[in-house]
Amino acid sequence: MLDHDDTIEELEAEYHSGRDEVAESSSAISSSRCRTPVRGKKRKYAGSFTYGTQFDVQWITKNDCEGIIVPVKNDRSCFHCNLCNKDVSCGHQGELDLKRHICGKVHTGRIRAKSETKPLTTMFVAKNSESDLLARKAELRFTGFLAEHNLPLAAADHLGSLIRCSFPDSKIAQNYSCARTKSTCLLNDAISPDLLSSLVSDMQIRPFSLCVDGSNDSGLQKMNPITVRIYDDSQHKVCCKFLNMCPTCESTADAIFKAVSDVLSQHTIPWQHCVGFGVDNTSVNVGRHNSVKTKVTAINKDVYFMGCACHMSHNAARHACAAFRRVAHFDVDDFMVNLYFWFEYSSKRKNCYVDFCSFTDIEYRRILKFLSVRWLGLSTCLERVLQQFAALKSYFLSTPDKERNGGSARLSQLVRIFENPMTEYYCFFIHACLPVFVNFNLLLQRADPVIPLMYDAMIDLVTVLLNRVLLPNVAKQFKSNPSKTFSDFVTNTDNQLDNDSLFIGFGLRRKLLKALDDGDITDLQYQQFLNAARAFNVDGALYSLKVLPIDDLVLKHAGMFDLAQKSKFTFSSVEYFFQRFKSYIPVPDCDIPTLETEFVLYQSLQFDDLSKVAKDEACIRVSVTQDNEAVTYRADVLWHYMETEFLVAGTQRSKFHYLAKMAKLVFTLPHSNADEERVFSRVNKNKTKFRESLSLDRTLSSIVTFQMNRPSDEPCYKYAPNVEVCKKAKKVTWEYNKAHSTSQS
Repeated sequence: MLDHDDTIEELEAEYHSGRDEVAESSSAISSSRCRTPVRGKKRKYAGSFTYGTQFDVQWITKNDCEGIIVPVKNDRSCFHCNLCNKDVSCGHQGELDLKRHICGKVHTGRIRAKSETKPLTTMFVAKNSESDLLARKAELRFTGFLAEHNLPLAAADHLGSLIRCSFPDSKIAQNYSCARTKSTCLLNDAISPDLLSSLVSDMQIRPFSLCVDGSNDSGLQKMNPITVRIYDDSQHKVCCKFLNMCPTCESTADAIFKAVSDVLSQHTIPWQHCVGFGVDNTSVNVGRHNSVKTKVTAINKDVYFMGCACHMSHNAARHACAAFRRVAHFDVDDFMVNLYFWFEYSSKRKNCYVDFCSFTDIEYRRILKFLSVRWLGLSTCLERVLQQFAALKSYFLSTPDKERNGGSARLSQLVRIFENPMTEYYCFFIHACLPVFVNFNLLLQRADPVIPLMYDAMIDLVTVLLNRVLLPNVAKQFKSNPSKTFSDFVTNTDNQLDNDSLFIGFGLRRKLLKALDDGDITDLQYQQFLNAARAFNVDGALYSLKVLPIDDLVLKHAGMFDLAQKSKFTFSSVEYFFQRFKSYIPVPDCDIPTLETEFVLYQSLQFDDLSKVAKDEACIRVSVTQDNEAVTYRADVLWHYMETEFLVAGTQRSKFHYLAKMAKLVFTLPHSNADEERVFSRVNKNKTKFRESLSLDRTLSSIVTFQMNRPSDEPCYKYAPNVEVCKKAKKVTWEYNKAHSTSQS
């Protein structure tokens, strides 16, 4: 029986294609069975007889088609093909009819289609089987690896093939399938939402501080990244985490506040949980009228606003250098910029300078680039110049007169500077005076909460500047009673030191007096230098008194939570924080005596009473100088162990139940804008001129989220996505493709 889809032309083609095979095996077939032509039947093939050959079941085994070819019950001269679902006659050439059918185009095409089609049962295999789950985790980890190390997501195009080729015996590697599109989807729709969800859930139930800073890029949108300082129970410390990039088209107070408020509303985070707000010191942020500060405090009056003290100290140092420039007529900023650009883009000049370094027995080192916007990078740049000053002076003073007169303006200016015998002394003085600003700045750039140390650090900064120009008994008055009104004592010349006692740096006065005796400098130059040094310290102290928050009560009382200086404080500090943040520290009136008891116990607590585990976990090493380190301890970690290790006898209640909550709240308050600047550093490493298409509120935000919202001691290879993230990773690409195809259609 023939299928109705078969045409005469197809059957004839099958017949002629098998004629050669029939001729070759005719002897074998004729010996197996004697065939007699059936004259009475209608011919199926033109020009041939139809014999009454009967189907032999041995042909199935012989041609390896078990389960595909079966005999037909009512017609022994036919066989049935299960794959093609039709009866085929074998009455003409017997077994060759079978071979011709299984070798035909239709049959072989259906075999190929069947092999490529997955059976329906595979659709119901458990999606979260172990091998599948491990493959998804591998894809998530490698995506995190690309994000953590600022690598282009396009690298994922070849990463999957590389893994499969490198580990052919690994089932997990063979199941790895993650190119750039899937990596982007995993990062944006699986990894980042998971990391943000834990942060949002914490912000919904506990106090936190926000920090916002605006970018100065020239794109269509400006970045206003929001970072959150919040206590993380899993890490037992205060962490800085990334919330949103907040792109805006304007830099007005209305636009910034609306962007921040929209993000909080999107995640249903109440403004009432915000205890602090860190911004830079521009009027749009902290001005008295129509600023971000006025808009936030209108919603929550208890929010503590903190300007960036790092910017303040940086500006104080620049202000002092400007005063020095006015008197000494030496601009250290211009000097460093001209020196850098003279050598940077000329190999010929560098090679010539190397010869002068060899002549003066000085090791050649590259001149560092100075940028005025970098926080106190001048100290490091000056140190590099002073190390090679003799070679630099020899190089520029050896410049031929023809090049000096007819050369560039930069060369002429540098030659004049090195011809001045006071230049080296100017550089030595500024380099000796900058460390007081640098050390204060480095303290505020630390990641651990240093707000208990901030007030003393500010007082020390101003005191050092005052001691350089004021009489000791006058400077001591400020130390005992710090106040911004002390500027009147600074400007009074009767309170200032004379030139012989003025601080100008260790050993520098001896060098100046020797140069004066040798006739290398004049007395007028020496006196001008001393006047410039006085102006540097006076203006630096006055500006610091003006801008630093010396009268801030929060900073004054925050030192009580530092174990090293707790003895200097009384219960009035506890009362201040209880009243200042009363809505965040719910202490019933009946429990006020309990709070007093906790403070008394805290005053009697010694550092040695803490366990070794607490000390080891809280210990951090801080660089004091280039070669020296100091050991200090994270206050937030110590307070965690104070809360958990010291319990009331016979109960599970902490001896510092209320006091620990108060300490954790104070530790979340911002002490600088350094975390925001770190966000911009991460952005610059990712949004390069080769990767300008990174969206601010999607992929770029997701990269920063992965880098900042995980534990700082967890590298990418320790990233352990949970089962829910792995489940979501299975469908994010499908959702992306569906949305993409819908938008295109």
